[in-house]
Amino acid sequence: MAGVKLDPAEGRRLAARLAARDESALRELHRLYARGVYAFARQRLRDDAQSEEAVAETFFQLWRHAGRFRGESQLSTWIFGIARNVVLNMLRARGPETDDLDEDMPDEDLGVFDRVAQAELRAGILRCLEGLTDVHRECLVLVFYEGLSLAEVATVQGCPENTVKTRLFHARRNIKGCVARLRERES
Repeated sequence: MAGVKLDPAEGRRLAARLAARDESALRELHRLYARGVYAFARQRLRDDAQSEEAVAETFFQLWRHAGRFRGESQLSTWIFGIARNVVLNMLRARGPETDDLDEDMPDEDLGVFDRVAQAELRAGILRCLEGLTDVHRECLVLVFYEGLSLAEVATVQGCPENTVKTRLFHARRNIKGCVARLRERES
């Protein structure tokens, strides 16, 4: 899913309406960003219920602190920054990592061997993604799935833009190497 591209002036207007306690502005922001926040949270939390909770908490915090948006960044950057903090707090509250299984229903149109191959490929790619550090994986999600610019990711992650570029470079290189190793094992 591509990220929402909201005109900066429209973003500031929505933020001003939100700060003035206009509930329709909150509904509009929820309509525009809830799916992206959910996808971002789901990537990190790997749990549907907790991801939905993260969306609710993100928009609660957005409403609660509406007056804090200063317009120095895109509105989406501010929203994903809040979502990031919510997700990090939820991860901290979990304690040590638990290994949950992510099961999907198989595609009925595929034969047994194709389903097995597809499942193995998906599992391999997920292992490659999970092998990345949290900041590298987060960079990939924010840039390639949410469509944030490098400057916006830098704001969300609290680092210089060049650091984001470096993280993306290393993440792509690591994914490429991991996928190449997967292909070598298959042949």
